[in-house]
Order: sequence, then C-alpha cells, then structure tokens
Amino acid sequence: MTELWTVEQASKHWGVSVSRARAILANRKIKRVSGYPADQIKAVELRQGARTDLAPSADQTGADGGA
Repeated sequence: MTELWTVEQASKHWGVSVSRARAILANRKIKRVSGYPADQIKAVELRQGARTDLAPSADQTGADGGA
C-alpha cells in the first residue's frame, strides 16, 4: 500500500508553508485520499527562480554604502 502524508509533512519536506504546499499539490493534481501519496510528493522538484522585477540591493552588489 502507498504511504500517505499529510499536507504538513509535505510542507516540511519541501520547506514551504502549509498553504504553499496545498497550492503545489493542487497544481500538480496530486489528489488527497486520507493523505497525499508520499511517492508523488517526493517526485516533485521545486524550481526557485530569482526575481527579476527588483533592483539589486547594496548587500547583493557588494557596495558598502559609501562607508
């Protein structure tokens, strides 16, 4: 029988909030059956891209702020 995980276990596995984990599960069409199939959760690869709509801060550019 397939191991089932709660949304809380999925969120901890991915390192995201519970609400984000629910969104990921819904987007991947992983159905809940008294829990979520652990093998399907483990198969999800999250791709975290850098935001391109923000200018780099002084910390990111290495500038010391004139000090």
